[in-house]
Amino acid sequence: KEQIKDTHANISEYVEHTKQLNAILNEGAEVNIPLCMDCFQKIISNMSSTIDELTEEKNMYAKKIKEAEKEIEAAQGKLDTQPLVSLEDYERDQKERLESLELEERQQFEEIKELEEKAAKLKVEEDEFWKNMNDFEIALVNFEENDARVDRIMVQAKSELDRLSSINVLNDVFKISALNHFATINGFRMGRLVTQTVPWDEINAGWGQCVFLLVTLADRIGYKFKKYNLLPMGNYSKIGLKSDPQIVFELYQPSNEERYNKALKMFLECADELRTQLQTLAEKRKNFKNLQWGYEMKEDSIGMI
Repeated sequence: KEQIKDTHANISEYVEHTKQLNAILNEGAEVNIPLCMDCFQKIISNMSSTIDELTEEKNMYAKKIKEAEKEIEAAQGKLDTQPLVSLEDYERDQKERLESLELEERQQFEEIKELEEKAAKLKVEEDEFWKNMNDFEIALVNFEENDARVDRIMVQAKSELDRLSSINVLNDVFKISALNHFATINGFRMGRLVTQTVPWDEINAGWGQCVFLLVTLADRIGYKFKKYNLLPMGNYSKIGLKSDPQIVFELYQPSNEERYNKALKMFLECADELRTQLQTLAEKRKNFKNLQWGYEMKEDSIGMI
């Protein structure tokens, strides 16, 4: 409506200006000269067009105003039908909402705090895990080094064992050989010749070594002689009866010749008995070579002598 009023004011102002312009023109002339009909018609036509445009615009604005008034009335009707919320209710609702948000915030804060505590605990456990892992790796390296060292020691020990196993201790302890016409054991000559006399001390020492050799062999295979007890006593070795330990025979000279010969016979029987036992063991263990004696032995005879 204000725009329409402004438009009418503009038109009036335009008409007033036109009149003033016409008056100014007439004042400058000696005779009043009115506008010609064509100019007047153009002015009227322009003004009519302007008025028509303004009228159309006025009607449009009036229509919009009516539509706006209807919308305002409809909105006012809706407001009249809805109950108004009091300020106290609104404040209470907002306060409850605020309390709910604060509670939710506190809960989230507690959850964050709990998660941080769990994270810190996990960090400690992780550090402990890696520490244990490092300790385990160090222990593993040490174990592998020890294991490798033990393997080397075992290889060396096995090699040494194989070397020692290949050594016949008896051959080193009891060296049996021959010297000219005499059999020897550890350098002691066994026996006498008409052309060469061997001291009885040397022969007695040789018999002591022989008795000691038979006892050692029997002990190694766990064998016990059936009838006799061999008593290695160096140069004064003896042989006794198991049936009567008080009865012993001297295997040395000078002594009773008959007892000495009896001791020689008992020694040969023990040697043959041990040979038979060793042969039996050799047959049971197929990896053992068959035992062969240099001379045939039978009871108290060697080579039928």
